[in-house]
Amino acid sequence: LDIYVRFQFGVVFLVVQLARGQVGKWKLALHAFDKFSKYQLLPDLISYNALMSACEKAGKWQMAMHVFFDIYEILG
Repeated sequence: LDIYVRFQFGVVFLVVQLARGQVGKWKLALHAFDKFSKYQLLPDLISYNALMSACEKAGKWQMAMHVFFDIYEILG
């Protein structure tokens, strides 16, 4: 996929994740998050935050912590 199409996919996935995070749909947010690699996209901090928020709202604090430590490993 060219860079423009990948950018469009990234925006769509981000919007979906943010929406799902608002209602605590952590499994759906995680599924959308996993699609980033399929389209050769790199999730950004906003994407990670949306996923952590979805996990937190669903009471999945262990998953939220896992995501947090993933971010820490990536950023060094």
